Amino acid sequence: MLYYRDKSFFVSVSEIDVRSRNSSFQSFPSALSRYVLANGEKEICYYVHPAIRGNFATGYFMFMYRLMKTAGVNLMNLADHVNSPIQAFSAPEDVIAAKDVLRTRGTGNNSTYVTRGADGATEVYGKTYGANKYESTLICLALARIATVGLRLYQIEEGGLKALPLPSRRAIHAWGGVIETSTPAFEAVEFRERNSLRSIRFSYNLLEKFEKKCCAFCACAIPQIVQGAHIWPVAAIKQSGLPFDEQLDHALSGQNGLWLCENHHKLLDSATLYLHASGRLHYRRSLNAHDTQFVRQTTTTAALPNVVLQPQFLDYLAKRNATIAAKDYMPI
Repeated sequence: MLYYRDKSFFVSVSEIDVRSRNSSFQSFPSALSRYVLANGEKEICYYVHPAIRGNFATGYFMFMYRLMKTAGVNLMNLADHVNSPIQAFSAPEDVIAAKDVLRTRGTGNNSTYVTRGADGATEVYGKTYGANKYESTLICLALARIATVGLRLYQIEEGGLKALPLPSRRAIHAWGGVIETSTPAFEAVEFRERNSLRSIRFSYNLLEKFEKKCCAFCACAIPQIVQGAHIWPVAAIKQSGLPFDEQLDHALSGQNGLWLCENHHKLLDSATLYLHASGRLHYRRSLNAHDTQFVRQTTTTAALPNVVLQPQFLDYLAKRNATIAAKDYMPI
């Protein structure tokens, strides 16, 4: 920290030997949190050590620099070390798209997910362990500057750690973020009280499985209207007679779900659509011609890919279909 003419400068210095993306960005979010919580005139800066060695201009590093810029950081001498100009993100959708690009490049960077909720708020699903918590902090503080509807952080308990460091949480709150945490106790209460199961962990597990919200039956990718749909319904799980802990495990399993738009979620839950063990979708024979045409036109993916049809998924599907008469349906 430097003080000059009644102004506080928070300066985070890069490491010299770049070992990994995780180690390179563990100190900066802590500095950013201290900056957010400080009073008076202030500025947050990032200084690249002149003797820096290693690959510090990878796609992931450039993504993190853009987050810094979005959070209002003065990237003091970064232009002397990287060739591309660093542009701040202008909207949460830009952050979501950039994160998706990193995943498609095979970086394995799946720790933090950014999406939209049904109310349009920006949602961050972040793990609380190791380097993941620092990435989540920086993403949240950057998004807090550009999320116009609201920002929610869903903390995913990992490694026995239930929450981000206290300064990180205080900083996110200070910039208008709302924080909720997925703990076993929280998930147990949700399971007991709701058949619709507003579960942070279930949504996170679906993001881990499919990486983003996208309807499995029509490819709708508008996150505000895409929901986590259970294959073996929560109400049926509760009536299974299994011990409570096993019921909860089944309700939270990513293998027991798909992302579906509001239309297809309702069509499946009302048994208007039937999902065969082959992955092929069927519609009820008794539908009139107009409704049949609607279902056919809106269902652009008539069969799930084989990669989804894992043994555990098929087991959940068999439980769902146990009371369905397949003869009452026609394949789409």
